[in-house]
Amino acid sequence: SVVISEVINVLTDVDIGFHELEGNRMAVKAFVNSCTVSSALEKAMLRDVEYQMNHRSTVKYDRTRLHNILSHMPKEMQIQLQTLLFGGSLVSNAMFANAHGGEDPRLVILTAVHLTRTRFQPKHQVYEVGDQPHSLFFVVEGTVAFT
Repeated sequence: SVVISEVINVLTDVDIGFHELEGNRMAVKAFVNSCTVSSALEKAMLRDVEYQMNHRSTVKYDRTRLHNILSHMPKEMQIQLQTLLFGGSLVSNAMFANAHGGEDPRLVILTAVHLTRTRFQPKHQVYEVGDQPHSLFFVVEGTVAFT
């Protein structure tokens, strides 16, 4: 019965997320219809609504709680943890070059708490000219094309 309740719970969460996404899309479209908004901006707003829903639904832990737990871990454990996060790709990123092996390993660890692994299909357009930025991406695998 545990498996059945988990499956029902997941299906219910997916159903709720789908209805919320559709409601948000309808709200954006209603807003766009009542205002003078370009089709490019409408597309950008709809992409942002979808991104926000996908982003929110993939986080399975309380970030604030985890932030507090990791902040108070022994430093030796923090140093070891930072080298393992995302297969070591964070500490090898130029943004964190000074933090790795430095005095305070929490920068890498606490950044990881707020990251969400996202996979995009090939040729998926993440941003379009004129979109408002809402995320910072670290490419862990694959390549990015600017067109």
